[in-house]
Amino acid sequence: MAKMSTTIKQNLTRVILIVFSVVLGLYLSERIEERKQQREARELLAILKAEIQENIVILNEWVPYHQIISRRLDSLAQEPEFIEAFIESKEVFYDELLTKGNIMGASPPAMPGRLPKDIR
Repeated sequence: MAKMSTTIKQNLTRVILIVFSVVLGLYLSERIEERKQQREARELLAILKAEIQENIVILNEWVPYHQIISRRLDSLAQEPEFIEAFIESKEVFYDELLTKGNIMGASPPAMPGRLPKDIR
Protein backbone atom coordinates (compact mmCIF):
# COMPACT_ATOMS: atom_id res chain seq x y z
CA MET A 1 0.00 0.00 0.00
CA ALA A 2 2.79 2.41 0.87
CA LYS A 3 4.52 1.56 -2.40
CA MET A 4 1.33 2.34 -4.33
CA SER A 5 1.00 5.67 -2.53
CA THR A 6 4.60 6.54 -3.41
CA THR A 7 4.02 5.59 -7.06
CA ILE A 8 0.87 7.73 -7.21
CA LYS A 9 2.75 10.68 -5.69
CA GLN A 10 5.59 10.26 -8.20
CA ASN A 11 3.19 10.02 -11.12
CA LEU A 12 1.23 13.01 -9.88
CA THR A 13 4.46 14.97 -9.51
CA ARG A 14 5.47 14.04 -13.06
CA VAL A 15 2.07 15.10 -14.43
CA ILE A 16 2.28 18.42 -12.60
CA LEU A 17 5.82 19.00 -13.93
CA ILE A 18 4.74 18.11 -17.47
CA VAL A 19 1.73 20.45 -17.29
CA PHE A 20 3.89 23.19 -15.78
CA SER A 21 6.50 22.72 -18.55
CA VAL A 22 3.86 22.88 -21.28
CA VAL A 23 2.25 26.00 -19.78
CA LEU A 24 5.65 27.64 -19.34
CA GLY A 25 6.59 26.74 -22.92
CA LEU A 26 3.33 28.21 -24.25
CA TYR A 27 3.80 31.36 -22.18
CA LEU A 28 7.40 31.83 -23.37
CA SER A 29 6.40 31.15 -26.96
CA GLU A 30 3.67 33.80 -26.71
CA ARG A 31 6.11 36.34 -25.22
CA ILE A 32 8.64 35.65 -27.99
CA GLU A 33 5.93 36.13 -30.63
CA GLU A 34 4.79 39.40 -28.99
CA ARG A 35 8.36 40.75 -29.00
CA LYS A 36 8.80 39.71 -32.62
CA GLN A 37 5.58 41.53 -33.57
CA GLN A 38 6.64 44.63 -31.63
CA ARG A 39 10.02 44.64 -33.40
CA GLU A 40 8.35 44.23 -36.80
CA ALA A 41 5.92 47.05 -35.97
CA ARG A 42 8.79 49.37 -34.98
CA GLU A 43 10.66 48.50 -38.18
CA LEU A 44 7.56 49.12 -40.31
CA LEU A 45 6.91 52.45 -38.60
CA ALA A 46 10.52 53.48 -39.20
CA ILE A 47 10.18 52.59 -42.89
CA LEU A 48 6.92 54.55 -43.12
CA LYS A 49 8.49 57.55 -41.41
CA ALA A 50 11.45 57.48 -43.80
CA GLU A 51 9.12 57.24 -46.78
CA ILE A 52 7.01 60.14 -45.53
CA GLN A 53 10.13 62.25 -45.07
CA GLU A 54 11.23 61.30 -48.58
CA ASN A 55 7.80 62.28 -49.91
CA ILE A 56 8.07 65.65 -48.18
CA VAL A 57 11.38 66.26 -49.96
CA ILE A 58 9.74 65.35 -53.28
CA LEU A 59 6.77 67.61 -52.58
CA ASN A 60 9.04 70.48 -51.62
CA GLU A 61 10.66 70.08 -55.03
CA TRP A 62 7.44 69.79 -57.04
CA VAL A 63 4.93 72.13 -55.33
CA PRO A 64 6.78 75.38 -56.20
CA TYR A 65 7.21 74.10 -59.76
CA HIS A 66 3.47 73.43 -60.05
CA GLN A 67 2.70 76.88 -58.70
CA ILE A 68 4.88 78.37 -61.44
CA ILE A 69 3.15 76.20 -64.06
CA SER A 70 -0.27 77.28 -62.77
CA ARG A 71 0.59 80.98 -62.92
CA ARG A 72 2.23 80.58 -66.33
CA LEU A 73 -0.78 78.63 -67.65
CA ASP A 74 -3.17 81.34 -66.46
CA SER A 75 -1.03 83.92 -68.24
CA LEU A 76 -0.62 81.91 -71.46
CA ALA A 77 -4.34 81.08 -71.62
CA GLN A 78 -4.96 84.80 -72.07
CA GLU A 79 -2.61 85.08 -75.07
CA PRO A 80 -4.27 84.32 -78.44
CA GLU A 81 -0.88 83.53 -80.01
CA PHE A 82 -0.29 80.74 -77.50
CA ILE A 83 -3.79 79.32 -78.05
CA GLU A 84 -3.26 79.25 -81.82
CA ALA A 85 0.20 77.69 -81.46
CA PHE A 86 -1.20 75.14 -79.03
CA ILE A 87 -3.98 74.16 -81.44
CA GLU A 88 -1.41 73.61 -84.19
CA SER A 89 1.12 71.72 -82.08
CA LYS A 90 0.77 70.39 -78.55
CA GLU A 91 4.56 70.59 -78.21
CA VAL A 92 4.24 74.31 -77.56
CA PHE A 93 2.74 73.26 -74.23
CA TYR A 94 6.03 71.61 -73.27
CA ASP A 95 8.18 74.37 -74.70
CA GLU A 96 6.31 77.27 -73.12
CA LEU A 97 4.97 75.78 -69.92
CA LEU A 98 6.87 72.79 -68.61
CA THR A 99 10.33 74.10 -67.86
CA LYS A 100 11.37 70.75 -66.33
CA GLY A 101 10.02 68.75 -69.24
CA ASN A 102 7.03 67.19 -67.48
CA ILE A 103 4.30 67.92 -64.98
CA MET A 104 5.32 65.22 -62.53
CA GLY A 105 6.39 61.83 -63.65
CA ALA A 106 6.97 58.71 -61.63
CA SER A 107 10.48 59.84 -60.84
CA PRO A 108 11.09 63.42 -59.77
CA PRO A 109 14.24 65.25 -60.76
CA ALA A 110 17.37 63.74 -59.29
CA MET A 111 18.29 65.32 -56.01
CA PRO A 112 21.86 65.28 -54.67
CA GLY A 113 22.40 62.48 -52.19
CA ARG A 114 19.33 60.50 -53.22
CA LEU A 115 19.47 57.13 -54.88
CA PRO A 116 16.57 55.72 -56.89
CA LYS A 117 14.59 53.14 -54.89
CA ASP A 118 15.43 50.30 -57.26
CA ILE A 119 19.18 50.50 -56.52
CA ARG A 120 19.09 50.99 -52.75
